[in-house]
Amino acid sequence: MRYESYERRAGGTMTTSLLDRVIETRTTERRRLAEARAAQILERAERQGLRISIIGSLGTPRFRLHSDVDLFVHGPIDTDKRMAVERLVADALRDTMLPYDIVYEGDLLPERAREFLDDRV
Repeated sequence: MRYESYERRAGGTMTTSLLDRVIETRTTERRRLAEARAAQILERAERQGLRISIIGSLGTPRFRLHSDVDLFVHGPIDTDKRMAVERLVADALRDTMLPYDIVYEGDLLPERAREFLDDRV
């Protein structure tokens, strides 16, 4: 048994499998969740005097079903603020099953930091 639907596009017939539709739906739901939680992180960080940017696929059309949330923490920060960032991000993403990466500008050479910043949202 084949699970396919047919959609008309540009005068032709295009086949979209049920699996493709399920993946697309789940990717859209996951992206919405990731965007909402990332917005919470940015808002809470700002209230704590921290500057964080979204980098990576979340800010682009490259976000996929198994993508993670990539965050860039600006400037040098001390150990207490670093722990605050870790806690803030973990709390916001804990129940989502979304993996994440936190990149600290203070840990990078200036050239590498610029590469990350070129990919920010």
